[in-house]
Amino acid sequence: MQSNLIPGLLGGAAGAILGYFIPRLTTEVVSYKCHQRGKPLPERELPQWVKPLCALILGLFSVSTLLSASGPLLCVKAIYAIFFAAAALTISLTDCSIHLIPNEGVLLLLGTGIVYRLLFEGWSGLLNALCTLGLAILIFGGSSAIFYVWKHQSGLGAGDLKYVFAIAIIVGTSGAVDFLLGMAAAILAYVFFGMQTYRFRMTDYFPMAAHLSCGFLLALVAPYLAEDLTLFGIAH
Repeated sequence: MQSNLIPGLLGGAAGAILGYFIPRLTTEVVSYKCHQRGKPLPERELPQWVKPLCALILGLFSVSTLLSASGPLLCVKAIYAIFFAAAALTISLTDCSIHLIPNEGVLLLLGTGIVYRLLFEGWSGLLNALCTLGLAILIFGGSSAIFYVWKHQSGLGAGDLKYVFAIAIIVGTSGAVDFLLGMAAAILAYVFFGMQTYRFRMTDYFPMAAHLSCGFLLALVAPYLAEDLTLFGIAH
């Protein structure tokens, strides 16, 4: 474990620095999408506390993934996970700012996810990812269709669905349960605290990318956390 401690801490510091600049990257993405669609920039900028929050999230995520990464191949796999986490944070902040998930970000995740699957699991891994994609289409596409018939409005936007499909390719069947649990916990927490502070009503709609990203991050980091606990002797 000691041999991985220093790289893990250095990786965590690098992840924190990257996370600190994600809000600035988000601002550039928002500016680009608003210009592309001929819409004005949002009146409210991201709060200043978002910078340290992103730094904390990505820093801790980087430490967790790199701490148990023994060997060059596992280090590369961990770096892929950190990239996915950074992309998820950027997509979430963009959706919170302009209620839009950029197609470019989803396509980048999708393309990188396919390479990730092929690199670390081969064709069987890609087949597994496609099976997970089919499950995601069934669950999220089906629930959105039912909601449309019931309310004559889509429960999930097209961007949300495309984001879910990209996530499904990356996490595969092994991460599907973690993804659903993380997403559900984030939604329940948002609704609960929103209702407690009178900022949310059950008839309200809200950007979904952040909640999807919570499940995504949990599915990415869960295998590494299990390894980390074993390394520290907490689990066997």
